[in-house]
Amino acid sequence: MSHWSRRKFLKSSVAAVALGTAEAALAASQTPKGWLPRRVLGKTGAMVSVIGFGGGGRFCSVEEEGTAMALLERAWELGINYFDTAADYSGNGIDRLSEKRIGEFSERRRNQLFLATKALPRHRDGVLRSVEKSLACLRTDYLDLLQIHSLRDLNDVKRLGEPNGALVAARELKEKKSRALSASPATMTARQWPRHSGATSSMLS
Repeated sequence: MSHWSRRKFLKSSVAAVALGTAEAALAASQTPKGWLPRRVLGKTGAMVSVIGFGGGGRFCSVEEEGTAMALLERAWELGINYFDTAADYSGNGIDRLSEKRIGEFSERRRNQLFLATKALPRHRDGVLRSVEKSLACLRTDYLDLLQIHSLRDLNDVKRLGEPNGALVAARELKEKKSRALSASPATMTARQWPRHSGATSSMLS
């Protein structure tokens, strides 16, 4: 294993700091005055607000549609452009309620928002069907981020990489209907999460 010299280490550190400073400056220059700060999201290159809007349980528990829309509008006014939802975020007896609400809200400003949703199936066909329904509910023809939802243990992760697993669908969708792919753990701890798993590392892009 090669060892870095002190000079190389310092040069690398300075370069990393300079890059971080440049990214922060770029983000600041592209953030309208009075809005929440924005940052580049990983490898996507997308500028997203440092706080996102979560369309989960609490949002789905809102009974009045007018109130739900007002919450979304207020988030937008504050500069939030990252909206997170999932196929299984339902409520008030309505399937995919979160996606439907966010779809109604985002339709007229689609190219200004970053839409992230999640699919629960672990097999290819299930993921493809789920994403088609998500696109319809969100009133769009593409996703900014698709996540495989709620990975619970290592066996769950391994299922993604099977010949007909969710990873097959994810790769197909990356070509056509989703700009980025990832996965969301449920109850796994940092120690349990397989950082170097072939299944997950190839998805986080």
